[in-house]
Amino acid sequence: MITIILFAVLNALRGDGKIPKYGCAAGMAIVLYFCSALPLIYIPILTLLLWAGLAPGWGKYFGVFDGSLASYNETEVKIIDKITDKIVSNSTSSYRLWCFVATSIRGLCFYPVFIALSFYDAYALLYGLGVLLMGCIYLLGGYAPAKYRVRCSEFGYGALLGLLLTLSVGN
Repeated sequence: MITIILFAVLNALRGDGKIPKYGCAAGMAIVLYFCSALPLIYIPILTLLLWAGLAPGWGKYFGVFDGSLASYNETEVKIIDKITDKIVSNSTSSYRLWCFVATSIRGLCFYPVFIALSFYDAYALLYGLGVLLMGCIYLLGGYAPAKYRVRCSEFGYGALLGLLLTLSVGN
C-alpha cells in the first residue's frame, strides 16, 4: 500500500514540476526496491526504464479531459499519433476519443519496466498490460474541477503504476 501512495505522490510532484522526471523515476525505483525483495541491480535498471516512460510528452492528449482543442497542434510522440490515426479519426468531432486512445497507447511507454521485471517474476508481463489504463485514468480526471484535472490524473496514474509494479514483484 505504501508503494502505491508514494508512486502517486511522486508522479504528482513530477507533474507539478517540483521534482524532475529523472528524480521521480529514481524515487520510484528506490521505493519499489525497499518495498520488495528485488536485487539491488534493479534500482538503476528501473530508474532508466521509468524515466523512459516519463520522458515523452503528452500535452497534445490533454483533450481527453474535455475535448478541448487547445493543444491540438502540439507535436508529441509521432508513432502514437500515427497509430491512433489508424484507430480513430482525428477530427474535431472525435478529438476527445482520439486523445483517449492516444493516452491509452502512451501508457505503453511504461511497459519496458514490466519486461525487465519479468526476469524476476513472469507475471509482470501480464500486470504490465494495466498501463493501457492511462486513458481511463485521464478520462476520469476530466470530471475533476478544471484546476485539478491534470494533478488528479497524475496522482491516479502514479497510484495505478505503483499497484501494477507492486503486483509484479509479488508483494
